[in-house]
Amino acid sequence: MKINESDGKTRIFVFISLFLLIISSLTISASAAPSLGLVKTVATDDGLVPHEGTVVHYTYTISNTGADAAQNVKLYDTRNYPAPSGSNAVFVIGTVSPGIPILVRDNYTVTETDCCGLSSLDNTAKANGTWSGSTYTSPLVIG
Repeated sequence: MKINESDGKTRIFVFISLFLLIISSLTISASAAPSLGLVKTVATDDGLVPHEGTVVHYTYTISNTGADAAQNVKLYDTRNYPAPSGSNAVFVIGTVSPGIPILVRDNYTVTETDCCGLSSLDNTAKANGTWSGSTYTSPLVIG
């Protein structure tokens, strides 16, 4: 069959066929959002339960397994005793890129005030970051 300008149906068919061919070859990512993860470890010099004078060593590893960087990332460590910035430790991290973990370390010496009247110390942490106007939070971890 010969295609000419008066054959509008054939041109529409060719256009639709090309459009479908282009669409079928595209790969669209389901999500480019970051995915924050957090690992927290706690250790003492003597390996015992913290008591007055014990130095507690905290190590945090923040990771991003998503497809894009998380911005304005902060690490929050909830503690029911004094910490570097009051009753909770807050660390400003900045950007966490995919596949590049960030390591944060902190030490705290337990005081008599920390121990008096407390049967346990709260020890949880999380990381928050933003991307494309939304907030992303790591799962809550217990150290």
